[in-house]
Amino acid sequence: MVVSRKTESYQPGMMVRHERLGLGKVVDVAGSGIVSVRFDSWGTKHFDPLSEPMAPLTENELREQLEVAVSRWEEAIPWLEQGWDCIEEYTNDLTAREILDDAIDGYCGMPLPRGLAERIERSDARFRAATEESDLCVWHAETPYPHGYSETYDPDRQWYYFRWPPDAPYRFRKHDSTAARNE
Repeated sequence: MVVSRKTESYQPGMMVRHERLGLGKVVDVAGSGIVSVRFDSWGTKHFDPLSEPMAPLTENELREQLEVAVSRWEEAIPWLEQGWDCIEEYTNDLTAREILDDAIDGYCGMPLPRGLAERIERSDARFRAATEESDLCVWHAETPYPHGYSETYDPDRQWYYFRWPPDAPYRFRKHDSTAARNE
């Protein structure tokens, strides 16, 4: 593994491979030299790159990550098109789109390969056709913020978390002004 030891070589959005924790996404680089990386399985961890080996992904690795993420989103679409199952299944399927966003971010502004971009557009269109736009984030359903602070999601960036199947139970959407207008 090629290891970068300089803090300035890390940029937010960059995908990296950590020796112990696997793949992650750089979320912040502090002035003190600490690099914060979010891992799917481990949450956000903070590292001193001088003592914790991490390597930026190669372009081929980035493309592979993107292809896997696109495939996961495509696999989730038929389940989402079937309508409501339960909140756990619904949010699990939607995390495939968030992982895809992370993979796109990790591509670091390079143009997406045309075939992959078209697959993303088709899957997104199918998801939009199967769901309704909402004011309510799926992570804040039933009782908004029942356990105190919760990560906020940007409705423009994470638009998929602000869409619901039309047959979602009202108990999940009762705080949603969009659902109330449709009742």
